[in-house]
Amino acid sequence: FELKSGRGCVVFEARGGHDATVILRSEPGSKRYEYGAGEGGGRPSSYTIKLGSHRNGWFELERNGTTVFTTPSPPGLALTATEFSAFWVNYADGAIAVGRNTPGRDNMVQHWQDPHPLENIRNVGLSTWDNHMAYRNIEVLPAVDLSAEKRPGRDERANNDETRHISPSLLQICARTVAAHLH
Repeated sequence: FELKSGRGCVVFEARGGHDATVILRSEPGSKRYEYGAGEGGGRPSSYTIKLGSHRNGWFELERNGTTVFTTPSPPGLALTATEFSAFWVNYADGAIAVGRNTPGRDNMVQHWQDPHPLENIRNVGLSTWDNHMAYRNIEVLPAVDLSAEKRPGRDERANNDETRHISPSLLQICARTVAAHLH
């Protein structure tokens, strides 16, 4: 699908256990998932948005194959294998907003602003990681202007380099889970 003027909002319904993936790229098509893409790496620039990543436990956003934002799956972004759920991803000038149902401020669940937006993002695709995923009612709409509608606590989150928030390792998650059950 093509984003007109490098901006747009993809609206879709997804059904699957985890890993509904939206890829925003500078060039159309992909033969397989490409790590280390873009900006001088010889591959197209891209943003990858993963809903229900890590077995439906995390929301993750990558820039050219590098994780730049991750958080435990917020309420509303979990997937189910038994019924379709409506989602949307809005892209405009490096701002990526994700939500449920109808695009707009009231349904926005996550927002991230790239401090150095990638150029020429013109294409959007839907994929999955290692899971059966069904998509339907896919539509690309004009971008929704959310600039004045940012919600407190849901705007960009980053650490000291303003682009990264790294999730804990599997070992750290297991240790926390065990510790929680022992107390």
